[in-house]
Amino acid sequence: MEITEEKIGAVLILSVLGRVEMLTSPQLKEKIVHHINEGKHKLLFDLSKLDYISSPGLGVLLYAAKLLEDKKGAMHLCALKPHIFEVFKICGFEKVLPIFQNREEALEALG
Repeated sequence: MEITEEKIGAVLILSVLGRVEMLTSPQLKEKIVHHINEGKHKLLFDLSKLDYISSPGLGVLLYAAKLLEDKKGAMHLCALKPHIFEVFKICGFEKVLPIFQNREEALEALG
């Protein structure tokens, strides 16, 4: 798994490449918590290059959403591949995590 970062205005974009699974999800969680603790409370996850996500990876995203909710922040996801979106849909995550087709839509929604 690789994570690249980009800042546009007040929004931190984290692009996740590869697989988020039991071995890599702690690294993602650590990075997210670090940024939230630094005061970055608008996060956008670009998942266009995410190939696989397991339940620990999904748990990290839910954890991040809860942390941001507590800090009056926001988190959006964008550009999910069809098979990744299907995982989110099966788990019901599309009802609790805002998911957008592309970065532009997600950035606009984050304000």
